[in-house]
Amino acid sequence: MRIYVKVQARSSREKIEKISDQEYKIWTMAPPVRNAANKSIIKMLAVFFGISKNKVEIVGGRTTNKKMIDINLPENKAG
Repeated sequence: MRIYVKVQARSSREKIEKISDQEYKIWTMAPPVRNAANKSIIKMLAVFFGISKNKVEIVGGRTTNKKMIDINLPENKAG
């Protein structure tokens, strides 16, 4: 499954908000420095979807606040 995420780094909270089936907004306290925000986003999405971190991959937008992310959900969770 592919999702599109808008990220607010250096936020005062950590939260994921589902906008639509493929769009999410994420607030992370991690700064966008040395990949810290990306690592935080991957961890947060893994917890949100109940999967391991290696099933979450940023495939576009690594250095911007708009990201394209692939989520590899098991068959019983996809759909």
